[in-house]
Amino acid sequence: MKISLTSRVRRATVMLTAGAVLSVALAGQGTTATPVHAQSILHPAFVGQIPGTDALIGIVSDGNRIAAYFCDSQYNAAWFRAEISSVSAGNSIELRSNTGAFLRIEASSLNAGLASETSSVNVRGAIEFSGTTIERAFEISPAVGNAGIFRADAQQGDRVATAGWIVSNDNVVRGGVVVESAGSQSRDVLETFGLGPETLDIPSMSATLPDFGTVTVFKLDIETMNQLFDNQAN
Repeated sequence: MKISLTSRVRRATVMLTAGAVLSVALAGQGTTATPVHAQSILHPAFVGQIPGTDALIGIVSDGNRIAAYFCDSQYNAAWFRAEISSVSAGNSIELRSNTGAFLRIEASSLNAGLASETSSVNVRGAIEFSGTTIERAFEISPAVGNAGIFRADAQQGDRVATAGWIVSNDNVVRGGVVVESAGSQSRDVLETFGLGPETLDIPSMSATLPDFGTVTVFKLDIETMNQLFDNQAN
């Protein structure tokens, strides 16, 4: 299979694992709401486009934990994850990736979206791309069918690849890979590059990564998200 890459960018100075969360904060004031984790989770995954950009963002949460991924198939890609045992109405969940991206989720909309009996309740938030100071607001809807976050992990020698794809509800696909050095807890990001939609094969749950070959893909849901947390993966 011939693979066309949108962009390939060398980054040799970023330290630590690219997907790890550096910090989590609950900001703002508000009336205490029912903890999300105490509710029945009817819609655990949300996806959508960041207005004014080609980037997509996806979120998965069980009310106790949250994982997110965004990419534009070009220069930007970041993984986020955090423990959130409870939140307050009007507050926001703030996360920062080791690649420098900043993500803010409106807690009350997440609370409502997870427990909604319909698919019409959206999650609101904002993201600031790595290397910028512009915060871009977004509103994303529950993932339906094949829509969601897909991930693959691979290693070749001293190089570790973390690939991710977001599939939107209207079947738009954005993908990217972060390649890091292996062998230590604090890893250097060696390069990042975009992936076209042809690299992801959902029926076979496999993907083709440049320099790494064919790899197994999994879809991020509550079960696989918790496995990532428990295994302390990126």
